[in-house]
Amino acid sequence: MKASEKKLRIGFIHPDLGIGGAERLVVDAAVSLQKRGHNVTIFTSRHDPKRCFEETRDGTLRVHVLGGRMLPMRLHPRLPMTIVFSILRSLLLTLLLCLSLLMPEPATFLNPLSPLEPFDVFIVDQQSVCVPVLRLVAGTRVVFYCHFPDKLLSAGWSIAADGTVKQKADLVRKLYRWPADKLEEWTTGQSDVILANSQFTSRVYASAFPSLRKRPPKVVYPCIDLSNYDKARKTSLTDSRPTLLSLNRFEAKKNVELAIRSFHALKTLVPEKFAEMRLVIGGGYDDAVPDNVTTLAHLRAECRELELDQVEFLLNFTATERSALLNNPNTLCLLYTPTNEHFGIVPIEAGACGLPVLAVNSGGPTETILDGKTGFLREPKTDAWAEALANLVTLSPTRRKEMSKTAKERVTSLFSLDTLGRHLEESCREALGKGVLSDQLGDKLIWSGVCLIGMSLVAIAITVALT
Repeated sequence: MKASEKKLRIGFIHPDLGIGGAERLVVDAAVSLQKRGHNVTIFTSRHDPKRCFEETRDGTLRVHVLGGRMLPMRLHPRLPMTIVFSILRSLLLTLLLCLSLLMPEPATFLNPLSPLEPFDVFIVDQQSVCVPVLRLVAGTRVVFYCHFPDKLLSAGWSIAADGTVKQKADLVRKLYRWPADKLEEWTTGQSDVILANSQFTSRVYASAFPSLRKRPPKVVYPCIDLSNYDKARKTSLTDSRPTLLSLNRFEAKKNVELAIRSFHALKTLVPEKFAEMRLVIGGGYDDAVPDNVTTLAHLRAECRELELDQVEFLLNFTATERSALLNNPNTLCLLYTPTNEHFGIVPIEAGACGLPVLAVNSGGPTETILDGKTGFLREPKTDAWAEALANLVTLSPTRRKEMSKTAKERVTSLFSLDTLGRHLEESCREALGKGVLSDQLGDKLIWSGVCLIGMSLVAIAITVALT
C-alpha cells in the first residue's frame, strides 16, 4: 500500500471538550477524518456529557478524559492563575497519555489507557505546551491548529484589522504573562506543521510570535457537516414570530450586548414589525466559568433596563435546537457580534441554511461573509447595526431568496466537511513526510554529544597548554 493510501491512527488533544467554536471545529475535524477511513481518538482534560456536542457522547467519536479531576482549573477566584493551571492540566494529560503508550498493561492511575497502540500523528489545538513532549517522548509527529494565539486572549492587547498587535498591559501583568507567552511561542514552533483557521489569524500569528514570522501557518478553514443543516426541524423553540438569532458563548468579549441594543433600536426604526418580533440569544454556558456567569447576568440586566420582554436566552442548546432555529422560515437573520473574531463558525452554519448574517467588519467574518450578497458587515456601533438590521428584516422575498441561494452555494463550495477532511489529511501526511522522528532526534542527540566531546577536548588541550 502506498504511503498516501495508508489509513492513519490520529489522536486529537483538546483541553476542554465543551460547547464552543473551537470545540465544534475539533469535533467536525475528527468526524471528517473518520469518514475518510482513519482511526481517530480525542483526548481531553474535561468532558461534561451535559455540556458537549452530541458526537462526543453518542459513540460517534471515541473520547478519553485524562487527569481532569487531579488539578483544578484555577487557584482561587481572587488569584485564579488560569494560564498556569491550563499549562499544568495539559502537561498532566500528555504525561498520562505518553505513559499509556509506553507502559504495558495492567492499566493503573499512571497509565490509565494501557495498552494503547501508537499513533501516526497528533493534532493539537489551543494549548501547545504538549507539542515537544509528544514529539520527544512519544516520538510522534504533531500538527498544531492555531485558533488564535493564547497570549492575545489575555487582557491588555489591542489588535488592528491588519493583524498587527500591541500590548497595553501594566508591568505586573506583563511579568506574569511573559513566561507563559514565551513558552507558547517556543512550543508552537516545535510543531511539524502549523495551521491557522483564517487569513486574519495567520497575520495575527506572525505579529504575535516574532521568532516564527518566517514560518506562516497554512490556512485551513473550519467546516461543517452540511447534512446537519439541510432541513428544518420542529422543536419547542420554533415559533411563528419573526425571529432574530444570536449564537455565541456567554463571554464578555463576544459583545452580545450589541445585538440587544441594535434589536431595541428597531423599536424606533420599524415599529410596526418590532412589536411582533423576538430575539433569541443562545450559547454555551458553564456555571463553573465566572465569565459565563457574569456575562449572562449582565445581558439579562441590560434587557430589564431597556424593558425588553421579547428576548429569550437559550443555554447549551442541542444540535437539533440549533438547526431548528437556523432553518425556521420565520428566522430573519443571524447577529454575529464579536470584534476581531478569529474565524467564527456560526456564520458558516447560518449560510448553510441560507440565513443572512449581520457581523462586525473585522476578523474571520470578513473572509466568510460577502457584504451585500450573503449578509452585511458593519462597524460594531449600535446605529450602524440598527440600520443594517432594519434592512435585513424588511428584505423583499426576491432579495432574501437571492441572498439565501448565494450563501448556500458559498458554504457548499468552501466550507464542507469533505473539504476540511481532505486538507487535514494532507497536513497529517505532510508531517509524516518529514521522516521518522525518532531517527532524527537520535541523530541530533548524537551530534550534540559529538559537539560536547569536541568542546571538552579543546578545553582539555587549552588547560594542558597553559600548565
